[in-house]
Amino acid sequence: MSTKTTFKRIALVAVAALGFGTLSVVAAPVASAAATSLALSTSSITIVGGSTSDTPAALVRIDVTSDTYAEGGLADGSTVSAAITAVPTSVTAKTLAANGAAFTDSSTTWASGKSDLLVMEAKGQTSSEYTDWRLNTITSVDTVTTQAARWDGSITSSNSYFYGMEDTTDTAASKTKSYYVSIMPRDGASVINQGVYTITFTLKNSAGDVKGTQTLKVDFVSSRSTSGAVLSLAKGGTFTAGAALATGAAAGTTYASVTLKNRDSGVLRGYTGAPETPTVTLVTSAGVDTSTGIIVSDTGTAGIDFGNTTDENLIPDDGVFGIQKAVLPYVAGTYTLKAEYGNATAVTSAITVYDATTATSAASTITVKADGISVLDTASPYLVPLTTKSATFTVRAASASGVVANLPITFQVAYTGTVAAGTVSPATTADPSVVFTDASGLASITVTNSSPLDTGVATVTATGFTSGSLSAAINWEKSNVTTVTQTSSQKAKYASTNVITATVTDQWGYPMAGILM
Repeated sequence: MSTKTTFKRIALVAVAALGFGTLSVVAAPVASAAATSLALSTSSITIVGGSTSDTPAALVRIDVTSDTYAEGGLADGSTVSAAITAVPTSVTAKTLAANGAAFTDSSTTWASGKSDLLVMEAKGQTSSEYTDWRLNTITSVDTVTTQAARWDGSITSSNSYFYGMEDTTDTAASKTKSYYVSIMPRDGASVINQGVYTITFTLKNSAGDVKGTQTLKVDFVSSRSTSGAVLSLAKGGTFTAGAALATGAAAGTTYASVTLKNRDSGVLRGYTGAPETPTVTLVTSAGVDTSTGIIVSDTGTAGIDFGNTTDENLIPDDGVFGIQKAVLPYVAGTYTLKAEYGNATAVTSAITVYDATTATSAASTITVKADGISVLDTASPYLVPLTTKSATFTVRAASASGVVANLPITFQVAYTGTVAAGTVSPATTADPSVVFTDASGLASITVTNSSPLDTGVATVTATGFTSGSLSAAINWEKSNVTTVTQTSSQKAKYASTNVITATVTDQWGYPMAGILM
């Protein structure tokens, strides 16, 4: 490295002195960690149940991120403070002055002070595991004698922190540390069925500068019938008579799930922290209830809760419930899947159950046909140019004894990379296509993209076999120079002017014009 380069790199952080060809460098001190942002586990939470004698509580995770590994969170002397900044007024004439303000009461009795709610540091978690939301009551907080020790108006580096609570692969050296607070009514305060409280959390550095704020809406309701919850259903795959209804989120899996949220798409939990569970039924077109054996779970258990460990979406208490049934009805036909909870609007979804099949994914194949696929490109994902507007995916369904005709194949399309909304068809995976195989065992679906963009990917997954699935993908890519071939040669005299012709081709072997070399 030249002396000039060395000087340039150290000019702002070092002092250099030249003497007799030597260079002396004094390094600048390394800056300490600084908390840069905070985030809450949810922006809204509704707590169902509880009473003055059985105190409801809401557990909230506060994630504080630093700019330095190993010293994350509040290690630099930063603080997180909280205050009630809005109170409900529609049921009772509450005022912020009488029922809100900051949580700085240091008395030993909960009944004193003017805020309706208490916010206390909660413990009992374990690092590198998903949050246990049931650890939200007084038995899970610090064993201390005064409220001031539980909550002195702020969370600092002296409070307990945890790591890997959102991404369980994070370690103690991660930049983000998690802190927990438990929010509950003060003794004698009327908060149930009153409406929404807003709590503002503020992150300040050691100098008192505000580095970030987050708000949390909290309401307490007496029962699920007053919860104002919102439900939604999802399904995927081919439902076959007598087969199991699984709950994995992997592509191609036959599944059904129900999502339960509060009025603001936030969290809805029972007063002990456990998830509130919707009621799910499966009824025939004739009104016969076939719900026996249905399990609705949000426990994070593989095969029962919705999700899979590969994508880290098998998360307990996330409000997305798996709907598991060991054996679907043996009679083919159309069924209605229905989810209900309290005063939420019930949601339904039609499920078609098909006759059992003998086709296996091992004996079957899926192929792709599209303009631009090179003859040398023989494996998915298939590379296509941006001029390719459509691709046809074809399944050949077969068993050990031959092709299988009249088999319903469910095609689901997923788009990744850069894909413009509104330019593709089918539009979403929420609307799968069911195509029956013909006499040759063939079923096809065409995917179109009117305005392909570089790095866009369309993946088609086919289900309907005795087990497993088949998938293939196309990957749109802009033309890139791959080869340059000289197409003319000649001997040139010294100082003469000569023209050499070359052909530039892209990854598909097509010539490219206007390339500057």
